[in-house]
Amino acid sequence: MNGHTEWVEGDVRETGVTTTFTPNALVPFNAGGTIHDVDFTSMRDGESITLPTYAAITARSYHPGVVNTLLMDGSVRNVGSTIVLNVWRALGTRDGGEPVGEY
Repeated sequence: MNGHTEWVEGDVRETGVTTTFTPNALVPFNAGGTIHDVDFTSMRDGESITLPTYAAITARSYHPGVVNTLLMDGSVRNVGSTIVLNVWRALGTRDGGEPVGEY
């Protein structure tokens, strides 16, 4: 058990995002009275070689109200933080057949 994560490992919880929450969603965690914006993982690296790790990694941006999103066709779009969660989740699936318009 190494107790840390590194972006070079390429795990989604270290380099990617999930569509669990809409872009720029505040995921509050209270630590001793201080609120932190956090991501969730079900376990630290190295805790198990047989159990899957589940993660909720929010897409975040320094651009107010949007995140830049790269689509699999190579196009880049701004997606608003107010996108409907079901639409955001559909965009995160593979081969769902959903049309991609302006969000």
